[in-house]
Amino acid sequence: MDMARSETPFGITGSLDEYSLYRMRGVEKVIVRKKGGPDAKKMKSDKNFVNVRRNNAEFGAAAKAGAEIRWAIQPVTHVAVPFFSGKINTLTTKICRLDETNDWGERQILISKHRHMLEGMNLNSKLVFYSVMRQPVPVEFDRDNGYATVHIPALIPAVNFFVPSQFPLYQFTVSLGVIRDVSFGNEKHELAGNKKYSTEMMRTDWYPSRSEHEAMEIKLQLNNFTKLEEGQTMILAMAIDFGNPSTANIAERIKYAGSGAVIAMG
Repeated sequence: MDMARSETPFGITGSLDEYSLYRMRGVEKVIVRKKGGPDAKKMKSDKNFVNVRRNNAEFGAAAKAGAEIRWAIQPVTHVAVPFFSGKINTLTTKICRLDETNDWGERQILISKHRHMLEGMNLNSKLVFYSVMRQPVPVEFDRDNGYATVHIPALIPAVNFFVPSQFPLYQFTVSLGVIRDVSFGNEKHELAGNKKYSTEMMRTDWYPSRSEHEAMEIKLQLNNFTKLEEGQTMILAMAIDFGNPSTANIAERIKYAGSGAVIAMG
């Protein structure tokens, strides 16, 4: 389908003949999309659409894997840019194409074998995580017992920690989740493993941005843990939120001002 940005001065949204007009956060102008597409019955069975069906199958698998990633890091996605879902799906599509064993349309998304492709992934391109945190954040995973330990180093402003000057306070959010591979079986793509784990998270207190802070150790444990199967990967992500002091002596988070990244996979 074709997409274009409306140049109309009226900012109209809704349906207009064969077009849909709508707004999207992060885009100043109205988005225009043309309605329609191939007949659904032909798409499912016509031999002329066999390659379309192969593409659709792998697109669906990539979207399923992308949803797994977003679920696993949900506590920190509030700092992500508006088009972050598309960025994740692009990444899972690339992982799908690395499968040289299965045929086109049946290729798998084995994040467990390509976990390095997610490590260090920034959630916000406007304020890159490692432009604020200028020192590695070591993580230790214990797959046998389902927990991870995060070692946040001692922070010294303007040395290894650079908070923009307009933000007086900061806070860390750390999440631990599990991503399942997307395999192919029974003529369709399926998520690996029999158990879906909820994502665990922890938030620190608010700290002054211009003061030094001692090193911190944060341990997160997966709830109701039994075991991790071969196609399951732990993912640890971290967000830095910025805030202003409120009148009630409680900090108020500044929307759309944070930064975050996938710190480690295990």
